[in-house]
Amino acid sequence: MIPAGTIEVWTIGLDGLSEDGGRAGPAPDAVPRAWIALLDPDETERCCRLRRLRDRLAFAAAHALLRLVLGKALNLPPAAPVLTRDRNGKPVLAAPTGTGLHFNLSHTDGMAAAALSSVGPVGVDVEAVDRPGDLDDALIAFALTPSEASALTGLSETARAEAFFAAWTAREAVAKADGRGLSLPFTSISLDRDGRGATITAPATVRRWRLWRHHPSARHRLALAGAETFGPGAEPALGALTITPRDGYALTLKRWSPWP
Repeated sequence: MIPAGTIEVWTIGLDGLSEDGGRAGPAPDAVPRAWIALLDPDETERCCRLRRLRDRLAFAAAHALLRLVLGKALNLPPAAPVLTRDRNGKPVLAAPTGTGLHFNLSHTDGMAAAALSSVGPVGVDVEAVDRPGDLDDALIAFALTPSEASALTGLSETARAEAFFAAWTAREAVAKADGRGLSLPFTSISLDRDGRGATITAPATVRRWRLWRHHPSARHRLALAGAETFGPGAEPALGALTITPRDGYALTLKRWSPWP
């Protein structure tokens, strides 16, 4: 079990699969069997339905990562925890029960992340920011307030993407921690000016959340939302996995560092 009052965040980079020591490793031509072995039948089926290999890799890596982290926390084999999804699609632990653990996962092109908390609900979102062509008017209207959308005008393509995804990742992390996900109107989530907190203002529920941000790679941005009961001076612990191509692309929970 993770210590009381703790939030852990784990990431796994998929852009440059590397061996121990950082040497570039070959990209697999299919989702590695070692990753599929950690998924349940529903997750395996959902993974196989994805058309692009990069999407299948990211999906499988995120779900395998979550099971490794849960197994470590519960002192169980990674395949032992039984996961299901609630009516909003958020993964929840069906067995064992009574653990007091909250968790969340996210994946995007080239990166997967999982968060684990013993201090209440948690949400994590990671996004690749080098895809400015995805920022159409409908997405901007969904994710940003009118003043935030207006502030994008005149920015370079790179700056525009950075500004958009700073808001998007923060709001999605909060929406996932809240449990309503994309069904919660993003513009009902008010972000603090300093970027360290957020408030859900509607509908029906007013609740405060703490926010943390991280750049796990040059092209990825991550936001983490946790309960405000997490101590004001406390910071999450940050961990990463390594992938070993020469050993069937085995995943290993590797290193820890303070929150940057």
